[in-house]
Amino acid sequence: MNVDEDMMVHLALNSLSKEFKSLRDTYIAQKESWTLNDLIYICVQQEHNIIRERDAKMVNLVQSKQNKEYRNKGTTAGKEKEKERIITIQML
Repeated sequence: MNVDEDMMVHLALNSLSKEFKSLRDTYIAQKESWTLNDLIYICVQQEHNIIRERDAKMVNLVQSKQNKEYRNKGTTAGKEKEKERIITIQML
C-alpha cells in the first residue's frame, strides 16, 4: 500500500499537539500543499516560536518594603530604610 505525500502531510499535521493548532489552521486555509520537507521545516520554526513564547511569559516584580528603625535617645527619631525584593513570576 502506497501513501501519497499529501496524505502523509495530513496525517502528520493531525498528529501534532494542540500547541500547533494555528499551524494546522494555516495549512487548511491556504490553497497550496506542503511537502514533507516543508512541513518539517515549518514545524521546527513553530516549535522554536513556542519555546520563545514560553520563556517570554516571565514577569519581574519589584516590591519595596519600608522598615522604621527607632533610636532611644530621649526622643523618638525615625529612620526609614527601604528594602527591595525582586520576584520572578512565571505565568503558565
